[in-house]
Amino acid sequence: MQRSLCNYRGGMSNEPEHAPQAARRTRRIDARSLRGLAHPLRMKIFELLSLDGPATSTGRWWKRVGVTNELNTADFRDDPDTRGALSVYLHELVHQYFNRVVNYLGEEWDDRWRSAGTVSDWRDLRMTPNQLAALNAELMDVIARHTPAPDAEPAPDALPVVVQLQSFPRKERGTA
Repeated sequence: MQRSLCNYRGGMSNEPEHAPQAARRTRRIDARSLRGLAHPLRMKIFELLSLDGPATSTGRWWKRVGVTNELNTADFRDDPDTRGALSVYLHELVHQYFNRVVNYLGEEWDDRWRSAGTVSDWRDLRMTPNQLAALNAELMDVIARHTPAPDAEPAPDALPVVVQLQSFPRKERGTA
């Protein structure tokens, strides 16, 4: 499962599927790792491994490491050597999120699943940075409460679910 903790809350995080909140290890992405990840094909492979688990390519198995990768975008803001890699990484990540929504909307779902999903936004919020960070933390806590333990048996009608959370400030029209 890939989850955004954007520095629009602190960084990017890619969490292993079904890892309980307390058991997740975190590795902060450094400049070298960022340059390695910041390629559309590598990001697509990483996404597929995150969503669907281990895979093979010509007999060689690939799988996600059970660690949360956290990218703090502020670490690279003033580094011209990694600014391009950060831009590619974020651009590709947003495209992956967008494509997931487009795929969901174009697929056939029975009424129970169609009415259970949502694509929503709220445009009337006004917050300080601390309020936005608190909102994101509360939302992460809610998601953690709904994340099953690794040994939990899913219900027979359970399907994988993607939760994409995007919360960020926007510039008001007429301001620089």
